[in-house]
Amino acid sequence: AAACLDAGAQASLNRYIAANPQDPCGYLMLAVVHGFAGRTEDARRAVAKAVEQKGDLDQQQVRRSNRYRDPTRPERMIAVLNAAGLPP
Repeated sequence: AAACLDAGAQASLNRYIAANPQDPCGYLMLAVVHGFAGRTEDARRAVAKAVEQKGDLDQQQVRRSNRYRDPTRPERMIAVLNAAGLPP
């Protein structure tokens, strides 16, 4: 079941990226999906693409733009993005 959700998330994000290629958010979310699935190199490529779209993108911007009731959720996401090379 998890593999199906992962594939669905990737497909949705790839459609979003195709429709909005200049928006780094799609690439960051794709990096998170890849990172949680253990595909570090794919996550790194997605982060590199996001940074290519917005050169000053960093973890602090991601923290400010993602608010959750559960504070552990954004920290798990930041940990994945950090491992994929998103600057602090």
